[in-house]
Amino acid sequence: MLAMISTGNPTSLVVYIGHSVTYTSAVFQNKKIFYPRNRINIGGDNCTQYLQTILTERGYYFETSDEYESIREMKEKLSFVALNYDEDVQEQMFFECRKRIPTS
Repeated sequence: MLAMISTGNPTSLVVYIGHSVTYTSAVFQNKKIFYPRNRINIGGDNCTQYLQTILTERGYYFETSDEYESIREMKEKLSFVALNYDEDVQEQMFFECRKRIPTS
């Protein structure tokens, strides 16, 4: 909420994503509106589990808690929320193409 105030936006939507729960709350003219406040039982751990599912489908298997922790670290270091989805997808495609081109 402090970040919202520092940017000068008096009205916005605040989203908090925790380990297993996500909350959303509206702010109108720098005042938090307590209702409606939404809670869903999806959080960061669900994203980690989904990433593990995707990797398992591609042939990578994780069996120990240390391996699960490495998936969580991967998620935290490599994933992000796109502010401009189309631009970020184009950048990522360019980056992947550069990575695949062999240098001789």
